[in-house]
Amino acid sequence: VSYIRALAEEGSRFTAAVPVAEAENAVRIMTVHGSKGLEFPVVALAGAGKRFNYSDFTSLTIFHPEMGFGMQRVEREALRRYRTIPYAAAASREKRDMLSEEMRLLYVALTRAKERLILCVSEKDLHGAIRQAAALYTGGDKPTPAAAGGVSSYNRWMLAAFLRHPAMKGWREETGADLPETPADFPLAVVEAALPEGEAAAPETLPEPDREMEAALAERFAWAYPHLAETKIPAKLSVTRLTHKQ
Repeated sequence: VSYIRALAEEGSRFTAAVPVAEAENAVRIMTVHGSKGLEFPVVALAGAGKRFNYSDFTSLTIFHPEMGFGMQRVEREALRRYRTIPYAAAASREKRDMLSEEMRLLYVALTRAKERLILCVSEKDLHGAIRQAAALYTGGDKPTPAAAGGVSSYNRWMLAAFLRHPAMKGWREETGADLPETPADFPLAVVEAALPEGEAAAPETLPEPDREMEAALAERFAWAYPHLAETKIPAKLSVTRLTHKQ
């Protein structure tokens, strides 16, 4: 907005953006869909921790092209709703199709780099995330399809794969994941953000409230229109309504 305002003040004309050529030395930001069929020397995958959209599986109705239409049963007296068998079947297939598409998109993102691929897996609770990733290996040395279908983001899939990296030996021992180590020729670092030793997080201090502003706001919110009764008088009345009033 500041840039547009400055251009307007200077009287400059807006020009169309020039597309970035593939040969130019520049950083291109695009979606995974937009990167299909393209390759780049260096690729950084961002937003891998964004949760998958499961909102469609909480609605009252759901539709799948093969499984058909499903509805939840609503008990208005008890204010509760339940999944019916058709609903559960359609939701299960719809979820499987959605996760299959997400896995295909992740494959596309991981195969766009020619020389270097940078993956950043960020978690608020790193220990809990690694334990959940280790829980995907319920069927041996590979995650089962059922377990892989219970994830909520790309991070869980990638963490499950990273657990077999030599650099994750300590984490495997901590979580009790008895997994074979896979040789890898790429570096992997686990960084836990923490304050330096001896330093404690400063308590959050809130500024003192403006008492005059509080009083002014309270007065304005308490104001009532003095002619409220007149606003309820209709602009016109029918003969029938006048008769009923008499």
